Amino acid sequence: MTTETANKTRESGRRRHYLDRSLQGWLLIGLILLEVALFSIALLILYQDLNMAVEARLYRAHAEPGGDMPVLLLVTLRLLGALVLVNVLAVLVADRLWDRRVKRVTGNLRQILKRVGALDFRGGCRPAADHPALAAACRWEATEAERCRRIRRLIDTLQTTDSGDVPLPEIEKRLRQIKELLPNA
Repeated sequence: MTTETANKTRESGRRRHYLDRSLQGWLLIGLILLEVALFSIALLILYQDLNMAVEARLYRAHAEPGGDMPVLLLVTLRLLGALVLVNVLAVLVADRLWDRRVKRVTGNLRQILKRVGALDFRGGCRPAADHPALAAACRWEATEAERCRRIRRLIDTLQTTDSGDVPLPEIEKRLRQIKELLPNA
């Protein structure tokens, strides 16, 4: 592999791509803090339970060998169950937060697209959520509004001119300008 190929491969490699930096960042921080807290608490509980098991069996010289295994197994299974339960609950909370955010962004995006589709440019674009996709949609709406205004001005100049006053090449020029402004023209 040449150095040029290696550089291209490294440059095209995946980096962190967030869809929503603020929410995903907070969810990631929350997950890390939750896992650290969970495992710290689990280790503390495991230490205390093992300490109690050792204390309970310490002075029993004639106890059956392997008699402590069920105690250790029960402690481990109980902690593992608690860890799984808390993680499942954390995933459900994160899913609700993410779903609410996605619905808010897509709902705003649908409203913008519906207004632009109906050529309703009154009131401007004011999305209820702050998101790069909505900002891009608002910029697109503004360009579409400007394009429609330019078409309207050109049509108005054609309607107000008397065909005898304006030479035919000028009329053709304005019609070409209108055609260039129309989508899929």
